Order: sequence, then C-alpha cells, then structure tokens
Amino acid sequence: MSDKKTLLIFDCFGVVIHCVSEYWMATIPSLKDKKELVNKYMDEGDRGIISTFDQLKLLSSITGEAPEDIFNDFNRLATPIQGTLDFIKKHRHEFKFLMLSNANTGFLDGVLDRFHIRDYFDGIIISSDYKIAKPDKEIFLLAKNYLGEFDQYIFADDHEENIVAAEKYGIRGILFTDINSYEIELKKYLNI
Repeated sequence: MSDKKTLLIFDCFGVVIHCVSEYWMATIPSLKDKKELVNKYMDEGDRGIISTFDQLKLLSSITGEAPEDIFNDFNRLATPIQGTLDFIKKHRHEFKFLMLSNANTGFLDGVLDRFHIRDYFDGIIISSDYKIAKPDKEIFLLAKNYLGEFDQYIFADDHEENIVAAEKYGIRGILFTDINSYEIELKKYLNI
C-alpha cells in the first residue's frame, strides 16, 4: 500500500470490539437519568483509579443489578467486529498494528483472550495499566513510542474528540464508522 513505515493504531470499543457500555446502558431504562454517573465510573476504571471489582460494585449500586450480572452482560456484549479483524489479517504484512484502548484491564483481558484478539496486534495499550486515558496527551505519546519509530501514525477511533486530540500530537486520525469507510480514508492518507 505504501513505502512508508506506518503504524495503524486502533481504538478497541467501537472499532475492534462492539461498544459495550453504550449498548449495556441502553438495555437498562433506569440508567437514562444516570448516564453521567455511569460514565464517571467507567472513566475511573479506564484510568485505573478503581479496580474492575470496585467499578462493578459502583455500577451495581446505581442499577440494582448484581456485579457478576453486570460483568456477564458486558462479556456477552463484547464481541469482535469481524470486518476490522479481517482487515488487520489481510494487511499484517504491510503495517504494524497497535490497539489503544480506554478500558479496565480486569475486564478487557478476558475479552482479548476469549477472541484471540492479541494475535492481530503487535502491541496493546490498555489505559488502566498506565493510569491515563484518551484524550490525554500522555497516552498518545505512549502510543507513538510503544513499538518504535514510524514514518507515519494513523489512528482510528469512533469518538471525534479522541481523533482531534491525536492529531494535536502528530497522529493522523480517521473517525471510524465502519471498516469500508476506514479503508477509503486510509487510502487517501497513504496517497494510493
């Protein structure tokens, strides 16, 4: 595709794995008025401020669901986006691939193992391991240095604020909606 040494960075939820928290919140009508609180607890888990266990207990306190039921719901909803995995498999010989996920390791590790997602990536950064999260500057600098130096870095995320932040730190961004649209935009960036 390109002669330049390129690192393709993929967000996890919404790009590689179907969004979990948004789908989960939609299944519980009582959360409609508590979305900000749920997002606060999710962010604290993503940043490693609270453990997966504590995150589940806090979510349980506002939903009335047992922590293990919430964990099981999240696991049920966390399924791969097959088109993205097919794209990575097809282009493994052309690019290096890095996953950059805002997530709590205690949850994400099991999902990555269950679907063998690690096999698709040269590296995986889970935000809670580093106590930083997108859109923080530090996580993008970590991503740029994680696998060595590249001629170009291209980041796919389904949240525009993360794309804008990445571009501030020298990482080109593609707002991900689906893999076909992503490929079209990637070809533009690679001038092919």
